[in-house]
Amino acid sequence: MTIASTTDEQNPRMHRTVKLMAVTNTELNSSLVELKQVRQELDDARKRIAQLEAQITGVPPPSPQWPGFSPPRDDPAYGDVSARTTIE
Repeated sequence: MTIASTTDEQNPRMHRTVKLMAVTNTELNSSLVELKQVRQELDDARKRIAQLEAQITGVPPPSPQWPGFSPPRDDPAYGDVSARTTIE
């Protein structure tokens, strides 16, 4: 079974489908990177709010807590403008 074909294949519909899947995958990866950045900003803002609330009330700031999720994977190309999936 052939999953991807070369551009020389006689079935142009298959080439367009493969290209569409590559673009969709790239956009999904880009959206996941943006979502990760927004979550990090939200977490930082929550920590800052907790520190300011502690400062206002006069109690010591809360101790930092370890995140409850696994460490990030090494994806050096994510978020990079040049990291686009294309099929020539």
